[in-house]
Amino acid sequence: SYSYPDSQNKSNPLDTNFISFKAAIRSVKDYVHVGIYKSFIGFSPVIASELVHRANLDSSLQITQLSNSDYEILFFKFYELVECIKANKFNNYMYFEGTHIIDFSSFEMLIYKDLYAKSFATISELIESFYAQKEKSVRTFQKQSALRVIIDNIYNKCCKKINIHLNTLESTNNKEQLKIKGQLLMANMHSVPTDSSSFIADNFYEDNSKLIIELDPNLSVVDNANKYFKKYNKQKRTNTAITQQLKEAREELAYIESVLFELNSAETNEEIEELKLELKEQGYIKSKSSKDKPKKSTPHKYMSQDGICIYVGKNNIQNDELTLRFAKATDLWLHTKDIPGAHVIISANNNIDIPETTIREAALLAAKYSKAKNSSKVPVDIVLKKYVKKPSGSRPGFVIYEKNKTVYVTPTDEDISKISKIT
Repeated sequence: SYSYPDSQNKSNPLDTNFISFKAAIRSVKDYVHVGIYKSFIGFSPVIASELVHRANLDSSLQITQLSNSDYEILFFKFYELVECIKANKFNNYMYFEGTHIIDFSSFEMLIYKDLYAKSFATISELIESFYAQKEKSVRTFQKQSALRVIIDNIYNKCCKKINIHLNTLESTNNKEQLKIKGQLLMANMHSVPTDSSSFIADNFYEDNSKLIIELDPNLSVVDNANKYFKKYNKQKRTNTAITQQLKEAREELAYIESVLFELNSAETNEEIEELKLELKEQGYIKSKSSKDKPKKSTPHKYMSQDGICIYVGKNNIQNDELTLRFAKATDLWLHTKDIPGAHVIISANNNIDIPETTIREAALLAAKYSKAKNSSKVPVDIVLKKYVKKPSGSRPGFVIYEKNKTVYVTPTDEDISKISKIT
């Protein structure tokens, strides 16, 4: 037979009146919501916080700071909730922030008023769906974590490579000085003493300041000069090569940062598998088998308040597909300026004039689906798609563009929620 869990000396909320309610809470020296869930059976910290919120009390309020009127309004909200329980009046909701599940409840939670709430007919359906999606989220998180280890390793290697290149470049900073010493030796070849280990020359390149030139006493003046020229040419070649390698390493780092951003934004196993495939195709991950390619995910699709479709890419390969193959020349293309993020397309059907409200909503989406999603005044570049080009041989997601204008937007949940998401 079933046995009820130990009450832990908590009171039954169904049998509580104002006097016992006040006495129970006052016995706890802590925050108000802590006093509630420590005093009454069946009250979780979240439900206790909900009561405090409904009573319009500060969540940081200590029990010792409560006035009698505070107790009265708090008990009234407590009583309302208990009466709903007694009457079996339940509203089953699951709360989401984006696609991420935050919580579920058999009551409407006002503390989650800014989140998307999905309603369920029964508590059984709610709980079954909650744990099924939680399990799916856990699997997705595990896949994300495994791939993040690989990407972090690639990222660290890129950073190390850049530091090595910077140090090498620094070692070539004196190359012009080597050239000058060789030229001064040639200009003063008849004035340099034989078998000397150094020579002080008037540096006519720098207002005839004195310059000490080290010499190999076993070599002639011309050979010493040629030795300096040889060192200069070697450092010049090194500088040229390393400058190019540093440029490529920084481009690679920017690409890896974009992949890492996309991984952190991935919401499904399919999106993570697409990223893994992309890294395989770029040679970062060895392909161990010839398994079928993962099913392609589709871009986010939104409908602006003006009834115009806005598409948002989910990863670099999808960004290329969206921009280079799907979008028409007259569509508008948007991307955060110098910040990793998604390609965004406003579908200008039949060359219609796109309203400023739709352009702003697309800019908000570009900011939301970027590394700067939590920032304010995010710069977003806007340009006709026909001015967007992909350089030959460039990495997935990389494009160049011209004739753009830049707008600044702050992506808030309130503004984003006004844009209808279709898929």
